[in-house]
Amino acid sequence: MNGKSLGSKSVVRNSHLQWTVKYEPGAIETRGSKNGRVVLTDRRETTGAPAKLVLRPSLTKIAADGEDASAIAVEVQDAKGRLMPTAMNKVKFKLSGPGKIIGVGNGDPSCHEADKPDFPDSATRSAFNGLGMAFVQSTEQAGSIQLEASADDLQPAKIEVQCHVAKLRPSVE
Repeated sequence: MNGKSLGSKSVVRNSHLQWTVKYEPGAIETRGSKNGRVVLTDRRETTGAPAKLVLRPSLTKIAADGEDASAIAVEVQDAKGRLMPTAMNKVKFKLSGPGKIIGVGNGDPSCHEADKPDFPDSATRSAFNGLGMAFVQSTEQAGSIQLEASADDLQPAKIEVQCHVAKLRPSVE
């Protein structure tokens, strides 16, 4: 913790380890070793105040077939780009271009906010542990979908998902 070792322990098969640590701001790092060789490390740092939103699309290019979709993660981050693990900001999504928002989520099993937005070009969802999702689907028109995420007192984020011409499946109307 903050560069000082808190000691090492051996793992009993099918068990876990824990340390009782008094909180102090800074960084905590864990190292897992096997046969004396470090095989895994993880680090967490104390974050600052929430400062910005970041959007991370699963796909930046989708087919303009009215079916293809991209799952877009939203993160609440501090000024240094660290995920805010306790952030619950209300995030507003606004879409323009040949697509629609077909769902939003946050992973909170006790959240009663709507998963399906009332309008295809806008939605709202609270972050849970600093995270949320928006699901964007193409129409049958090629072009660029722009999704913007905003929240009070945070720098907004914007991304583009390109919809390319696609051969449509045969259908009966």
